[in-house]
Amino acid sequence: MLRKVSLISVGTLKDYFKKSEKYYKGSVDLITIKESDRILESKSILNIINKNKDSLYVLFDVNGVRDLGEINKLKNINKNIYFIVGGSEGVCNEIKTKCNYTIRLSSFTYPHQIFRLIALKFINEMFYK
Repeated sequence: MLRKVSLISVGTLKDYFKKSEKYYKGSVDLITIKESDRILESKSILNIINKNKDSLYVLFDVNGVRDLGEINKLKNINKNIYFIVGGSEGVCNEIKTKCNYTIRLSSFTYPHQIFRLIALKFINEMFYK
């Protein structure tokens, strides 16, 4: 079975970001959730998690762990992997508890639209280079 790598993200990208995102469409399955209120965003993400219980979930969060050893372990896991980028208000605690890993890529705080592209670059470098 081939492993599928997906990025779940909240909100749509502005036009100037869309061109960059097209570069990654072949390698990463992009799941976009319409930005609304935090409750609806959370329900949409939880629906995906509940439908795919045998998958691995990785949350990008400013309070996550920055342990490159743990992050590199993801390369060797033979499950479908879903990376999650929340909206501008983050994600609810229920999503945080259902995720297998909570990581941060940087000490900087980025707007979620910019971080979405950073996450795509990270995923592409990690799994497809």
